[in-house]
Amino acid sequence: MSRQVEGVLLIAHGTSAPGAEAIVEALADMLRARLPGCPLQVAYLCSADAGIEAGLGRLVGLGVTHVKVAPCFLFDGVHVREGVPAAIAAFRERFPQVMVSLGRSLGADARIADVLAERIAEI
Repeated sequence: MSRQVEGVLLIAHGTSAPGAEAIVEALADMLRARLPGCPLQVAYLCSADAGIEAGLGRLVGLGVTHVKVAPCFLFDGVHVREGVPAAIAAFRERFPQVMVSLGRSLGADARIADVLAERIAEI
């Protein structure tokens, strides 16, 4: 039996606004520091080159056999409810041997409220 290799795909919306992707990439670097040895890729819904299927493919190329998909969204809007699962389903058609698990959105969390309270204090 082969060993399961877990990896993470962090999904963000994406935008053409300058500097926006750098913020997501910085967050990804922070996650990599917290998940040592776990391959982590970033995917953007609004990107053909860095889309979900491309990100999943990069992880498979690194030998990952179980991808944990982490939506970087506050709530389950249409992208998380429909777009992300559709992209995962299309990927599973091509790579049925790879397990892909979709995690929850960020949601209402006291840790997010803490960050917001800090930002408000900075105003």
